Order: sequence, then structure tokens, then C-alpha cells
Amino acid sequence: MPDHRVAVLKTWATLGAKFIAIRWWAAYCCLTWHSEDPKLSCCISENFPTRKLATGIHERFRRINAKALWVDDREVGISLELKPEAGACFEEILEGLSVQWIKIWKKAGGMKQVLKECSV
Repeated sequence: MPDHRVAVLKTWATLGAKFIAIRWWAAYCCLTWHSEDPKLSCCISENFPTRKLATGIHERFRRINAKALWVDDREVGISLELKPEAGACFEEILEGLSVQWIKIWKKAGGMKQVLKECSV
């Protein structure tokens, strides 16, 4: 069940959904804004139990030339910076990023295979 929320911290804010399927994994689909470098962006990401696993997945995705890819501690994702006027249609942009994220996983060999290889 998705957890819809708005998170507002001192340096950034996010609007979106957090999906938790199992206790050690979560996925995010959101619109974010950072005050330090004022930018609006759409993001699809997944949080893993360890930094080592997240880094391994990031490296695997990077090897297949995934675009707009990033890793931050235990989270791996893709994002797209938006012009302010594009903020109104962020749902369509997130939908496109979701499709791109699924294609990255498939091209990398699927979640089961990638987790198996990166957990070793």
C-alpha cells in the first residue's frame, strides 16, 4: 500500500508516494524541490538495506548506460530536472520515468538476478 505524503525538511521538500513491500526495501515516486540549489525534479528510486548493495546495483545499472542515474547512501534512482512551468504536469513525467526505471531493471537482468549478483 503506498504511503502518500508531503515531507518538508530544512533544505528540501517532496511530494509523492512511498511503497513498502518488504521491511528492508522501499520504492519512491515523487516530485522534489531543493532550497540549497533551487530546482524542481521528478524522481523514481529504491532504498536497499545496505550501502554496499545500493552501490553494486548502481554500478550494474551504470554498466548498461542508464541515464540520469544516481546513488545516495542506500538509495538508487533516476531523476529529471524540470522547468518551473513543467511542474503542473509532473504526474506524466513520473509515469515516463517509471517506465524508464522498469526498462533499466529488465536490461540489467531483472531484480532477482541483480540482487543475487550484487549481494555476493
